[in-house]
Amino acid sequence: MKSLATAVVVAAAISGTDIISAAAQEEAAACFACLQVPEPRETAYIFSSFRGDGESGLHLAYSYDGLTWTALRDDESYMTPEVGGNLMRDPHI
Repeated sequence: MKSLATAVVVAAAISGTDIISAAAQEEAAACFACLQVPEPRETAYIFSSFRGDGESGLHLAYSYDGLTWTALRDDESYMTPEVGGNLMRDPHI
């Protein structure tokens, strides 16, 4: 995008506001057509869990399909329990 002013013109043109001229709306439409919007990354699911009795703390895993899960950080704990008997059970996001 060329400038903040262009961004405002594009936003105004998209919203259909009457605060800009027809010529400015055409310019904004042309500018909007040339914008490169990156494709979103693949959606991933995240799962929080504990091991054993919860003494090792919070563990995280991800999945792209909800069926095959891969542990993050080589299945090391992200957060260790320091209160409540040093157990972390049933973490959730």
